[in-house]
Amino acid sequence: MNTTPKVIVVGAQGLADHLTNCGALWDVSPAATSINDLWDGLENGTLPSDAAIIIFTEGTGTESDELEASIAEFAQYSQTFLVADPSRAQNIVDRVKTLASGNGTPLAPNSIQIMPSTKLREAMKVLQTGTEHLVTWPNTNPPVAPVVAPVAPSVAPVAPVAPVAPVAPPAITQPEPNYEQTSIYSTQVIQQATQPYDKPPTAIPGQITIAVMSSKGGAGKSTAALSLAGTIARASAAAGDPKRVVLVDLDTRDGQVGSLIGQYMPTAVNIRVMPTWDATTVRANLVHDRRLGIDALLAPVRPRNADDVGPEFYSQIIQVLQTTHDVVILDCSVNYLDPLLGMAFGLSDEILFVTTLATTSVQGMARALTELFADPADGGLGINRDKVGIVANQVINNVGMGKDKILRAALGAPLVGQIPAEQDAVLIATNSNRMAELLNHPRLGPAYYRLATTCLPEWNLAPLIVEATVGVAAELPAGDEGKKKGGFFRR
Repeated sequence: MNTTPKVIVVGAQGLADHLTNCGALWDVSPAATSINDLWDGLENGTLPSDAAIIIFTEGTGTESDELEASIAEFAQYSQTFLVADPSRAQNIVDRVKTLASGNGTPLAPNSIQIMPSTKLREAMKVLQTGTEHLVTWPNTNPPVAPVVAPVAPSVAPVAPVAPVAPVAPPAITQPEPNYEQTSIYSTQVIQQATQPYDKPPTAIPGQITIAVMSSKGGAGKSTAALSLAGTIARASAAAGDPKRVVLVDLDTRDGQVGSLIGQYMPTAVNIRVMPTWDATTVRANLVHDRRLGIDALLAPVRPRNADDVGPEFYSQIIQVLQTTHDVVILDCSVNYLDPLLGMAFGLSDEILFVTTLATTSVQGMARALTELFADPADGGLGINRDKVGIVANQVINNVGMGKDKILRAALGAPLVGQIPAEQDAVLIATNSNRMAELLNHPRLGPAYYRLATTCLPEWNLAPLIVEATVGVAAELPAGDEGKKKGGFFRR
């Protein structure tokens, strides 16, 4: 063997110690005692993201579906074992396979093997037989030392803690608003937005970076960013001029891209812990969605890790991606006081603002754009209006919100895209991780194609489907209001 395979144990440390000393030639990491510890270890680099073998123990998930979802994720690319009571083990494996099939990534028949927690010698035989193609084992019978004590389902093992004297809980008071801190936070955003950012001299000629934002959760921002990325990738390939497209999830505290495509590792944290952040490192830590034809840089799984990947980190990574991908799409946070937005706007050629037709969404857009367009001397971000285009999402007829109202709230930015309301199709695609199906939808597909051609008017993009001629979802009335004579959206 050219390399020593790496092993992750999710369970008791005693199991990891036993495997380390059993004579097999592998590299066993310190045990992750729970599913939460597993994901934290992968993100902070204490556990290897390229482990060839992973052993899960029943009961290490806070909820049973947490364990099953993690097994389904790892079984796609690692030799996976489950230590469980035989009476429950097969049911767990069956649920894992059903979950993986629903995510569009069915597992091979023997991708998950059961190590019975009540039959120790048999458990080690299963492990040895299932890893002999990866691991050099000693020429002896498998050792019989305990694998792991049976664990009650859905209960993580807890080490005993010495009793401590009771401490009176602190009094709970409602803190006063910290206006000084708010001012400092706003200043950080302004500094990021006004800092000069340049594409690297080695950027791909004609490279385009597009930021996608919204002021309100539920507007469909991440779905729009993902669908636009997939449309550009697939439409350019259909035209015979395939472009490399990457989607960067900049919502570091509540990223949705991983959930939408059904992949959760690696994330930006895997790059952050590396000594160098060059193109090789960045490429190695992107995930690829073959159905959409795009790469993605995922946000941290745990919100607690968001502070480790700030504007300075992402500005370097995005500039690297501008040398490796023709199109970089930034899925931004809905918090327009997030310093990452200032950085994203500075590196972007175009900014798409996604809104629904709900009054709360449109009013929120107006407030956000006021901050974006205002002069930095007045506390704004000083963003050029010519970089901004409005995307009306979930468009339907006769709801009391017309194009005139949206354009008044847009403060001079043009309406560049209208996505019809097809909630059923979007929800099904989201829940089943089949987002690529939206690009083939008779109404959504053409709408995203028109948005792509508006964002990239000089590019060769071929329609993915023939647009429906009857029963097309409503669009806002046509007109010349808000059209720009110059800028990125009127080139």
